[in-house]
Amino acid sequence: MPVSLNVSRNVSLDASLAAAANAPTPNDRDAGGNGSPGRYLVRSGSVYLFQIRLPGDLAGPGARFIRLGLGPLTARQARVQAELLAALARNRFDQIRTARLENDIKNAVNRIATVLQISPTTVPN
Repeated sequence: MPVSLNVSRNVSLDASLAAAANAPTPNDRDAGGNGSPGRYLVRSGSVYLFQIRLPGDLAGPGARFIRLGLGPLTARQARVQAELLAALARNRFDQIRTARLENDIKNAVNRIATVLQISPTTVPN
């Protein structure tokens, strides 16, 4: 189909403004059911569930999830709660990794001290 390049500025401007005014925003798409309810949300009936995948280094092989019921919230409230819970979960994942790393370092120091036949308490922290 041939397209004419001879279009009045007013017509194309009016059409562009009308299309922009009717275009759904990202929040409208989420609430309208065209996409997922949110990054960490799953809807089950009339309630939202927070869901986050455990990182592979903490969960081992296979996908494992943490799921928490948020109750009957609005989509906006559920998204806010889910983002807060996700931040807390990511923080806790980092704490677990740090604790594991510190434990690994202590174990390595003890093994080296055993090999060298010295007391691990004489090794500086």
